[in-house]
Amino acid sequence: VVCFEPNTQNHKRLMENLMLNGIKNVEVRKVGVGSRHETRKMVGNPLMAGGASVDGKTVEELLRSGVGTVVQEISIVALDEEIPQANLPAPDFIKIDIEGWEIEALRGARNTLELYKPTLFLEMHGETIREKRRKVAEIVAFLWEINYRRIRHIETDTSITPENTSVAVEGHLYCQTT
Repeated sequence: VVCFEPNTQNHKRLMENLMLNGIKNVEVRKVGVGSRHETRKMVGNPLMAGGASVDGKTVEELLRSGVGTVVQEISIVALDEEIPQANLPAPDFIKIDIEGWEIEALRGARNTLELYKPTLFLEMHGETIREKRRKVAEIVAFLWEINYRRIRHIETDTSITPENTSVAVEGHLYCQTT
């Protein structure tokens, strides 16, 4: 198992849990994933440690509302580059829960997805219902383009296509190639 956790607080908690439970088959990388190598400010609400984001609109809304604070500056990598450079194993399953940055992670893994065809489990985020609709439609269109045609909305057990993405605005997607 390879895990990417750039948030210092969450990284520390993850490492402690792995140690306390004697889990030794997990490699934890202290970087985020996106479409390219870059550094970004992670902003979050101190009352929701797991909800920090680097997504532009999410960051903007958190700061505008007055509840967001800069958690830290993080390094971001693209999986298409990170997997071969770090000699990581070919993925057969990828879970993405990165607070609005999902499409960026998918874009940065395009070659990996096309080559290895891992099953995907995605949690989608957006600051408003309109933004969630837009993001889900963008994610499904991207997945459809790279031949992920078996997309299920977990909460409703509905098959998702580019024509019915609004069904998946809340919740999770389980995705496989044809």
